[in-house]
Amino acid sequence: MPQVTLKTHKDINRAINWFDRNATKALYSGEVVLILDRPGRTKDQNDKAWPMYRDFEPIKFNEKYWKAEDWKCFLLSAFNKEMPAVGLYGEPVSMGLSTSRLSKKRFSEFIEFIYSEGSQRGVIWSDPAMKFYQEICEHEKQKTKPKTKKVA
Repeated sequence: MPQVTLKTHKDINRAINWFDRNATKALYSGEVVLILDRPGRTKDQNDKAWPMYRDFEPIKFNEKYWKAEDWKCFLLSAFNKEMPAVGLYGEPVSMGLSTSRLSKKRFSEFIEFIYSEGSQRGVIWSDPAMKFYQEICEHEKQKTKPKTKKVA
């Protein structure tokens, strides 16, 4: 699906012109839907999160050891404060849990949550997981760093 990304106010006129050209062409085939959304988590973020999920595997939870895929579900459910629905036969069902639906910002918050949970549960972080966490912290630090003006 065609899309245009806005990063600054200067991009708005470019986007309006892009939309005008593309929507006019598309309308010949039927209705057009315009959706404004935030960028989703990246493949790189997702790939880097998997060592973190695997680091939970040696931790016992509910009297059982779980696989990384299971830990991802537990962590995402807790992060979203999801309450499972009751399935057709009375089984618990978590509805619509997916990291691919998280924005970049929300995924970063999810990573922070994972580290907090892991620290509370005694997770021993692997080198890839620690490296990813340090990248996130550095990125957040850069965003909050006050901008200084040069004085002549």
